[in-house]
Amino acid sequence: MCEELDKVGIEREFVYAVQALARKADDQIASQSPGCVTCELYEGFNTYYPLFLSVFESSLSETHREALSALRTAIAEIPECDCVCFDNAMLERESWQGIRRIARRVLDTFRWPNEPPPSFCEAEPDVWNRL
Repeated sequence: MCEELDKVGIEREFVYAVQALARKADDQIASQSPGCVTCELYEGFNTYYPLFLSVFESSLSETHREALSALRTAIAEIPECDCVCFDNAMLERESWQGIRRIARRVLDTFRWPNEPPPSFCEAEPDVWNRL
């Protein structure tokens, strides 16, 4: 039972990470604040991508793998100059525009909802969780 809950949680958090990447800049800021938005987007994907693959890789189609690989590559290739902490203007740069397009393709490929992920709220001082 616990293993199944872990699978559900990993998939949920990975979907949230991809949904956040697919949103317009204003939606990204709203859903990823109060942290550094570019860091939250980058880290959210890079935290859950390997976990998602470790659990679901055997059930992924070639189309799924290609879509995920394209997104992973685009994120890995974000120029450092497009990731200035706490500068939300970075989200308007071409690298982030491209990531949005690819993330929307991933959502479509998996038939996951193209909607904003839940926002973060402060559960207790300095502890932030999704609503």
